[in-house]
Amino acid sequence: ALTNMALLGEADPDGTSFAWLGWLCLAGIPAFLGYVAAGVEARALATAVIGGRVEGRPLRLRESIAIARRRFWTVLGAQLVVGFFASIASLLGQALVVAVVGPVEGLTFGASLVVSVAISWPFVYVPAGIILGEVGVWEAIRRSIGLVRLRKRLAVVVTLFGVLSQFIVLFGLSIGAD
Repeated sequence: ALTNMALLGEADPDGTSFAWLGWLCLAGIPAFLGYVAAGVEARALATAVIGGRVEGRPLRLRESIAIARRRFWTVLGAQLVVGFFASIASLLGQALVVAVVGPVEGLTFGASLVVSVAISWPFVYVPAGIILGEVGVWEAIRRSIGLVRLRKRLAVVVTLFGVLSQFIVLFGLSIGAD
């Protein structure tokens, strides 16, 4: 009942208005969508720039942006597919830790991180397959698994850099929220 009152701008029994909560949630929607779009665009842009350098054909910024934007929806779809499976596995890992040890925050977070990295590891080359290989989501996933089998150590390094970059983003967001 309190949530309905908050969204409608009604006051609770002691006279406090919660209209700001509804407006805050509404303002958070474009902020979240912008965060997701910036993350996808940044990953695609970095892949295009690095891929161009590796192939010996460096791309200009304009060309890199054009490639990243053309493949935006495919990269987003791939991230959603991989993220879905990683999230499910992470939740199962947390539930296992809670069932065995109990609700210890540090352990559940650690288990979630380890399981998420282990599940995401075979898919680390998916953006490269989409951007550089110009293939669809499922073909990029298939190719990524094959490349990880061939280059295990490199895949671990690339995955850990991805995790580290997410920690930096979360650190920045937590500082901004404080």
